[in-house]
Amino acid sequence: MIRSHVRIKIVINESNQFMGVVSTEDLIDRKIMQQLSKGDNREDILVTEMMKTKNQLVALDFTELTKATISDVIDLLKDSGTQHCLVVDRTNNCLRGIFSASDISRKLHLSIDIQDKSSFYKVFSAID
Repeated sequence: MIRSHVRIKIVINESNQFMGVVSTEDLIDRKIMQQLSKGDNREDILVTEMMKTKNQLVALDFTELTKATISDVIDLLKDSGTQHCLVVDRTNNCLRGIFSASDISRKLHLSIDIQDKSSFYKVFSAID
C-alpha cells in the first residue's frame, strides 16, 4: 500500500460483499501493538482483526450527496476526524465509492487539514 501511495483498501469477502476497509494507519499503528501484546505473531494477524468494519465507517448516502457541495464533504471529514468517507447507495444496497481528503486536496490544490483523533484518545483506546 505504501509503495503504491494508497492509504486505504476496500475489504470484501469471498462472496464479493463489502466488509469494511483497512488503512495504512490500521496496519502501522496501535492495533498491531495490541495484537502483539496479546501474544500473536505478526505473520498470524488477519486483516479482519485490523480493519474497520462497515458499521464503524462514516458514510454519505448517494441521494444526499447529489445535493451536497464539496465543502459539505470536507466539513464532514473534518467533523468526523477521518481521512475517508464512504458513499453508499441505500436504494440499490451497494457501495458507490469513497472520498479521500488527500485526493480532494490534491485535485483542488487545497490544503485540507483533517485533525485525527488526539494521541491521548489513541492511547486510551489501546488500553481500553
